Amino acid sequence: MGIFKGIKKIIILLLIAFLSVITVAIIAKAIKDNFNENGGASEIIEIWSADELYKMKSDGEYILMNDIDLESNIWTPISIKSFNGNGYTIRNCSIIDTPKMINYYRNEPHDYTYVGFFQRVDTLENLTLENIDVTCFSRNVPVSCAAIAAGYSGNLVNICVKNSSISIIYSTSDETSKPIVSGICSWVSNAKNCKIENSSISITKSGLSNVMVGGAFGSIEGIVTNCLSDAVNINTSGNVTILSCGGIAGINSGKLKNSLVRNCSINALCHSNSFIGGLVGTVDSDFCEVISCESKNNTILLSTEKNDPTIMAGCFAGKAHSAISNCISSNNCVKFNDSTNGNGNIYLGGFIGSINEDGSVVSSMSMFNKVFNIDTEKAFTAGFAGKSNGAIVNSAVRESNISGGEIDHFAFSTAIIENCYVSNDTLNNRNSLPILNDEDWTSFDILKSKLRLSLQYWTFDSDLKLINTAKNI
Repeated sequence: MGIFKGIKKIIILLLIAFLSVITVAIIAKAIKDNFNENGGASEIIEIWSADELYKMKSDGEYILMNDIDLESNIWTPISIKSFNGNGYTIRNCSIIDTPKMINYYRNEPHDYTYVGFFQRVDTLENLTLENIDVTCFSRNVPVSCAAIAAGYSGNLVNICVKNSSISIIYSTSDETSKPIVSGICSWVSNAKNCKIENSSISITKSGLSNVMVGGAFGSIEGIVTNCLSDAVNINTSGNVTILSCGGIAGINSGKLKNSLVRNCSINALCHSNSFIGGLVGTVDSDFCEVISCESKNNTILLSTEKNDPTIMAGCFAGKAHSAISNCISSNNCVKFNDSTNGNGNIYLGGFIGSINEDGSVVSSMSMFNKVFNIDTEKAFTAGFAGKSNGAIVNSAVRESNISGGEIDHFAFSTAIIENCYVSNDTLNNRNSLPILNDEDWTSFDILKSKLRLSLQYWTFDSDLKLINTAKNI
């Protein structure tokens, strides 16, 4: 009898233990589910194949486990929480717009069609997209088009787009639509080590106005560092007019640092107010900054179908409402080649088109640039700034090739020009600036002293040419 009681007791204890384990598991699952629903850690799903890629769900978190070739199949844009490319490449796919709308554009009452590999993504890192063809056809709503993320992206790190094309084929009479086209992401909060290479952006068809275009980003909302646009061609045709366009960004509303645009081209039909720059179209107001960036070996060709356009274009930036510092524009060309401007004003500069009264350019260089304007009294052509109502300090122009309209070696300015220099040539020097001769330009000690350059940003290359050193791209 005692033996049976002992066995019964053991069975009861085992049953209690089993039930306890089950209870703990149920409670743990409930806690995990509640944790995930309230923003906690969730499962990161591995992607090994194209089939698994196509099965991704909205708001999921994923990691790529190898290269994937989509074999030129159609990809439908999706919004997810995070995607880690893990250093791998997704290649060969076509992305075409769909009827799906997402209401997002700075809380304005517009439905945007987001056309890109992702519509929106919070965090994206370590991914290359290669040979991606993005096309948006005619619609009667605004459109945002990009290779990686057509909508908002919180954080981009180590992203590359190469050998790809982004196109809008569009027809509308709505001048308030504000379409955005970019190579990587339309609206980005923060980005680091991102680049686009050997790619094209085109906007065609009639009636499309106020277009914002960025070789890499449409609009920068936060901090962007160490980014590159290399051999990107931007082209508009068919009565498409540009509002703001740049090789890195259409507009910078944050901080753009340590970034480079090279070997790119912009062929733009300009609007009544158009801002075009090799690096950035518009540097926005308030606390925006551009620091230690470079535009080199780029070409900007401009035209208009308006009778009274105001065009502000520069080899580095179109227009600045805030601060640009320690930047360089070299071996670029900007040209306006349309004589139908009527009563419009055309401001072209080897560095910047126009500096607003609350803007400034400090410790920056325009070197070996070509600036060609039409020959009218309302065309202003300068080696540094076509127009300046702000401040230009500790800056210089070296060997510019300038022609067309009213000409000045440095800037047409109604405000501050302090400690600035020009090189020894025969162009107009309306501001009576001191001259740096060839010997000065080949002595870093002289340049550092006269222009008060910081060793953090400037040095010489092997050919004794002043270069910006902060970039590591």
